[in-house]
Amino acid sequence: MTAREALLPDVAELGDVRIERATGLHGAIARGSVLVGAPLGGVLVATLGSTTALWIDAVSFMVSAIVIRALVPPLRPHA
Repeated sequence: MTAREALLPDVAELGDVRIERATGLHGAIARGSVLVGAPLGGVLVATLGSTTALWIDAVSFMVSAIVIRALVPPLRPHA
C-alpha cells in the first residue's frame, strides 16, 4: 500500500466524500495519468529534447506544489 492509498480514507472524510467514490476517482486519475503522461513525455522528448522536457517536468512539479499548498487545508490532528 502506498502512502497515497493509506491517506485516502482520511482525505475522503475531510472532503465529506464516500470512500467508494474517492477510491474510484483515485483509480481513474491514476490510470488516466499513465495513459496520457507516458506518451506526452515521449512527444516532449522527441520534439524539444530531453533537457527541456526535464525542465518542463520540474516546473510542473513546482506548480503542483504551489497549488496544493494554496488549496489543501492542513489536516486536523486526531483527538
